[in-house]
Amino acid sequence: MSGGRLTPFVGERYSTIACFDGWPKPWEEGQHWSVVIDFDNQRSSNREPSDGSIRFLAETAPHETLSPGARFELYEGRRCTAIGEVL
Repeated sequence: MSGGRLTPFVGERYSTIACFDGWPKPWEEGQHWSVVIDFDNQRSSNREPSDGSIRFLAETAPHETLSPGARFELYEGRRCTAIGEVL
């Protein structure tokens, strides 16, 4: 993956801006939503696949987006830090 974090993320929870397939990138015009990911196990590396649960931070977010098969990218500014899929 191009981009990534400058330092590895470690911990059980990560919150940042999500960009689902078909959405504008965070620096483009449009609505953007923050997500919270709670990992099943504490992260020791940002290079390994991980399972966890994802939810939107805001109650007014488009929660129907979190359906199986939905693919997303996580961003810190213009840097893509992770990619994922809702299972």
